[in-house]
Parts: sequence; structure tokens; C-alpha cells
Amino acid sequence: MIRVQDGIATGLWYTLRPWGIGGDIVFNPLVGLYYLDLEDRAIYEALPQDAFFFAISQDQIWVAYSIRQGDQSTLTLRNLATGQTVNLPCLPESDRGAGAAVFSPGDQPVWLEARGSLFDGSIFFTLRVATTDGILIADYPQTQFYKAAGLGEQISIWPVGWLDEQTFLVQVIALGSRSGGSAIVRVNIGTGEIASLAPGTFVGLLHHP
Repeated sequence: MIRVQDGIATGLWYTLRPWGIGGDIVFNPLVGLYYLDLEDRAIYEALPQDAFFFAISQDQIWVAYSIRQGDQSTLTLRNLATGQTVNLPCLPESDRGAGAAVFSPGDQPVWLEARGSLFDGSIFFTLRVATTDGILIADYPQTQFYKAAGLGEQISIWPVGWLDEQTFLVQVIALGSRSGGSAIVRVNIGTGEIASLAPGTFVGLLHHP
């Protein structure tokens, strides 16, 4: 992500990815978070390499990450301006930890937790939404998405973006015999409604000034 002030690029956020790894990897293993100041060419460390980076907010104030300790996994939110951290423990059954976080325009995070294995087809995802105060808003198991997506019960889910502070988008992908099908559904956290938005694969959001 690029930091821009008064229409001029002033810095660049980047992270690292281990090379040559494989196996039953559920979440993209991005480690650490660094900031390159384009004015003085200095590099600053925001997160160490033992932190698994998930997301940075649109205002570049909050980051979401985890540092796994044994069998325990916690999603951590950190305010880069104040140093404040908020810990959101994973569900007890989420033995594969957390990942794939996306911040709303107002810094509200939605993220994914998983249990099971990709190799044997036992993988199961739960979407969770909270505030930066650490208040959990809702949990959405993947079983709540297959009807709206129209892709059958064997699916995977992935949060991809927010339309506003109440509505986020989820990419749903068919697995098994219907592999290859995909759809985008929208979730309203105020009403709890989960509804179809469009068939196909999410590419991005276009914002008009």
C-alpha cells in the first residue's frame, strides 16, 4: 500500500513471504510489516517477522496480525499511531488460526478463522466481525453462505471488501464436484441478511470521488 499526502506518494508499506514452502497452507503466510519512507529512503519496522500480517486499514492507522504461540492463536489489532493493541482470541475450534482480514472504511475488521485440513476436505471457515474496541459483533459459519451463493454445500469463503460500515462482501467458491463455480454475496451486519450480489469472481472496488 502506498501512503499519499496532498497527492504525492510519500511512503510504501510492504511485507515478506517465505520462499519455497508448501503443504497444507490455509492462509497466505505474509510475515512482518515495513514502511519505506520515500523521502529519506529509511525503512521502519511496524511488525516483526514472527508476526503474520493480515491487513492494514484504509487510513493506514490499524493493522491486523497474529503471533501464534503453541496451539493458541489470537487476532491482534494494533494502532500504529498510539501503539494500542486489541487481542481477539480465536474460537476454540479454530485450530488453523485466523487470516484474510479486511478493514471497513471506518476501521472495522472482518476476518476468517479455520479448522480442519485442505488435503482431506475437512476445512471449515467462520467469518467474524468485531470493532477496534474488541467488541465481537457477529460470527458467520460457512454454512450460512451456500444458499445465497447457489453453489451447493461444499464451498469455501473469503472476505473481499466493504460497501459501507454495515455491508461487506464475501467470495464464495464451490469445491468438490462443482469445483470452478464462484459467486459474490453481501452480508449486512445490521440486519443479518446474507444475499446474492453477483456470480463470478471478485476483482476490486471502484471508488468515485
